[in-house]
Amino acid sequence: MNISLKTAISKNLMAEANISSINKRSTRILLTGILIALVYYKVFGFLIFHWLDDTVVTTDLNYLLISSEVGVLYLYARTVEDEPFLRWRESRHKVLFWVASIIILFVLECVAKIIANIPRRLSPHKLQDFHLTNAEIRLTIDWCQQNLILLIFFWAIWVAATELIFRGFLLPRLVVLFKNNAVAVIGSSLCFALFPFVQHDWAWTIENFITGVVMALFYLKYRNMSIVIIARILFYVTGMCALRSSVLVGYLLRLH
Repeated sequence: MNISLKTAISKNLMAEANISSINKRSTRILLTGILIALVYYKVFGFLIFHWLDDTVVTTDLNYLLISSEVGVLYLYARTVEDEPFLRWRESRHKVLFWVASIIILFVLECVAKIIANIPRRLSPHKLQDFHLTNAEIRLTIDWCQQNLILLIFFWAIWVAATELIFRGFLLPRLVVLFKNNAVAVIGSSLCFALFPFVQHDWAWTIENFITGVVMALFYLKYRNMSIVIIARILFYVTGMCALRSSVLVGYLLRLH
């Protein structure tokens, strides 16, 4: 009786040890994937573009680099994690839900932009301040007019890639890691907000954080990445057209 009891206890201890080792390994794999998602673009971007001047070509290469990160994370998820890239299966919704959701997300991102611009108007400080001459503005207008379709295409790639990285890949894994939805939403949104921080001012960072929270909450609840991507592409394309018009107006006002 004592021997059988000792054997049973020994087996239980071995089973617990195996489970613990599996959990530790799974956690390491999870953390490695999260680390790749956060540093891949920055590290390779620095190695590739630090020595090059900012040109249209380098800008296009940036879009390709962020797309390559999605490919790397997909391979990591399938081969190392043995999980789908999107851990949350896409939910199906009716057409009316799609239309209403896209409109609501679009409006909320516009609100985020308005809120984010409050500090910019209160304080003149910016990380970077751009002063363009009339010739540079004219050149910008001409380039945008000649390459509008190409701009929309590359911006769509950028938006889709960042959403897949920060909402599709990162958010579900932070939920698993922290076992807390709120922490995962805030964490993924902070990472998203700080991602382009070296290139933009505080207003852009605040806008990205608010947008990240909105998109993360939507994806967390409704499990549909396609709606999030379409809403953000629509916002960027609309904003780009508005910026193009404002630059043109600014140029014409300078002439007068």
